[in-house]
Amino acid sequence: MKKIYVVVMVVLLLTTMVAPSFAANKLGSKAHGMGGAFTAVADDASAVYWNPAGLTQSGLLGFNLDLGGQVNSDDVQAIQDFIDSIDAIQNATTDQEKIEAVKSLEFPEDVKLNINGLVAANFKKVGVGLIANSELTTESSEVNNVKTQTAQNMMIGEGIISLGTNIIDPPLNIGSIALGMNAKYISGRYDAVEYSYNETNLTFNEPVEISDDATGYGLDVGALIKVTDMVNIGATVRNATSKLDWDESSDLPDELERTVTLGAAAKLPFPIAATVAVDIEMPEDQEDIYHFGLEKRIIAGLLALRLGAYEQSGEDTVYTGGLGLNVPFVDLNLAVDSDKYVSLSGTFRF
Repeated sequence: MKKIYVVVMVVLLLTTMVAPSFAANKLGSKAHGMGGAFTAVADDASAVYWNPAGLTQSGLLGFNLDLGGQVNSDDVQAIQDFIDSIDAIQNATTDQEKIEAVKSLEFPEDVKLNINGLVAANFKKVGVGLIANSELTTESSEVNNVKTQTAQNMMIGEGIISLGTNIIDPPLNIGSIALGMNAKYISGRYDAVEYSYNETNLTFNEPVEISDDATGYGLDVGALIKVTDMVNIGATVRNATSKLDWDESSDLPDELERTVTLGAAAKLPFPIAATVAVDIEMPEDQEDIYHFGLEKRIIAGLLALRLGAYEQSGEDTVYTGGLGLNVPFVDLNLAVDSDKYVSLSGTFRF
């Protein structure tokens, strides 16, 4: 049975490693503080997301709870004003009144809010997890005197059953190779609204409103190689295969974006005594994304300082930082970045 499992894992890795992906979410405060360079680290229950092969090094029993999101009071207030002002459009009776209502609409232009949550647990090399992501975006455009304002929100939830196994397990784990797999139940929700009007000839198009639900499945695979006692190499293919069935719309994506990530991590010896890591993501139809991270433990290991950054060609570099309080069996973590994203997590590991 184990041989069949290993063959399936290797085939999935080889056949999908060259496929592109979409950038990963900012799940896990420890990983976020290290700039998302965590594929070759993955040493707690959050490995069910970052690299299921990491469950082989996540301890006998573990639990992780994480919540994160962008903190931008201006955007939040703009969205609230937008919701409050929609009533004026719905109450208008003529096209002229509707156009005037849309023109005065408190529309939050070019907003992007992202909220993530992760609950994960592992017992030895078996893990379970719940992941939730909600992403709200707004956009304004004008073509041939037609002005359009659009707001949309996509929510994706994943229930995960995860398994990691060592296929090569030499003494001291030097040269060990581990593989991991996630089987996922996926639930989706999509809501959108679009207003458009032509101010020149005073015509107002009927609002377009979409609300749709989906269910589906997905599969992740990962590998973790311990080159030496201080150097790890990791690889994951998130959503190696996936399927979403929407109740109504055929225009929405019928699968989740595939994400391929390669990573390396090294524990530098004294006097530096820190962990450094780098990940490379290869998004579909986009430039590669580079993640860099560092973790330094001080005060007898009770406090962890983390720094990181990630960058995609054509986009501003996002810098991250984090703190971790490490007491026996429990870690409390905080991470922030220059994109106004904040995450908090608590981790239990035995």
